[in-house]
Amino acid sequence: MVLIVDTSMSMRGVGGTADIFQQVKESAQDIVREVATGSVVTLISYDSDTTVYPGVTIDNEHARQRVIDQIGTLQAEGKRTYTAKAIQDGLSASEKNELRG
Repeated sequence: MVLIVDTSMSMRGVGGTADIFQQVKESAQDIVREVATGSVVTLISYDSDTTVYPGVTIDNEHARQRVIDQIGTLQAEGKRTYTAKAIQDGLSASEKNELRG
């Protein structure tokens, strides 16, 4: 599984949009809570560039919590939204996860 999270300021309502960032993070954390044991989860955050966190095999609750905590630390401070690179990195991470899983 690859979770791609927009961390641009628009997620916090800057520029007149709704502030949805906390809700997005909580939803992503809920997804991780439901991921099957043995799954590989890679988190990618993006704004003006991407950050690809190392994939985590959910083989115990400590590993699951590590991904949940990573999501919790995300901040929506970016000024741009590089969606194309996030998708490209997400596809690459998905291929790596399949090889690991």
